[in-house]
This record gives sequence, structure tokens and C-alpha cells, in this order.
Amino acid sequence: MKDVGSFPQPGPYYDMRWASEVIRRWDQFRMSLQGPTDLPALLTTRAGRQKAISLVTAATYTIKKTDHIIDVNFAGAVTLTLPPNAVTGQEHIVQDSSGLATANNISIAPDGTDDINGDNSAITLDANYMRITFNWNGTQWIAAL
Repeated sequence: MKDVGSFPQPGPYYDMRWASEVIRRWDQFRMSLQGPTDLPALLTTRAGRQKAISLVTAATYTIKKTDHIIDVNFAGAVTLTLPPNAVTGQEHIVQDSSGLATANNISIAPDGTDDINGDNSAITLDANYMRITFNWNGTQWIAAL
């Protein structure tokens, strides 16, 4: 069995660090056995909040309510659709990690009759490595670079 090193030593925040380390090492082990999965990854912030990261590798994708960071890595134009029935305060961050958005635009469209910044049309990411945040304010999506 491969040696995975020592665990964090006792001290402040020991339990949280230990749990994060166990999860990280389990994920490394699981990935070495089966390769990447379609399940979203989790980003754990220093404050302990978890944010789901979804990798988009296809021309279309409907953003789920549970997606927080939508990482687009596709060598072609991509169309994303924001989720329906959003909850006030819901946030989604769309980013171009492929660095190809100038040549292959990423369009983010509202679902149905929802608006983005007061308009019922799509927003386009057209600069490489661009990132945009969408927040639902209770009546519409607010997009900010």
C-alpha cells in the first residue's frame, strides 16, 4: 500500500484539518483507482464552507442549483442555462478555464422568463479566462464581472 504520509498534528482546528486531510487523501486514492468521475468536486474554504465545482466539457449544460463554480473547459462554443426556481441569494460563478473563450464564446442564458440584469437574453463570455458571477436577488439574476 502506498504511504500517504502523516496526518496533521493536534492543535487549533485539529478536527477540521484532520477531516479535510482524510477526505483529500481518500479522493486521491479513489481517483488513482477509477480516474475522474462526473460527480462535482467540493472546494472547502478556510471558513469551512463547501462549494461545488462542476466541470463542463460539452457544448451545452444546464446549471444545477447545487453548482457553485462552473468551470468551462471545452474546445468549442458552449451554452449554459441558469437554473429555474432560484432561491434569493443563490450564486453561480462561471469561468473559462480553457482559455479559449475569445474563439469559442460561452453563452449563459436565463431559464424561461427569468432576466439577467433586467433583460431576458444571454450574456456572453468572450475573453480568455474570463469569470462572471450570477446572483439571484429574488426577481432576476444580477451578473457581475
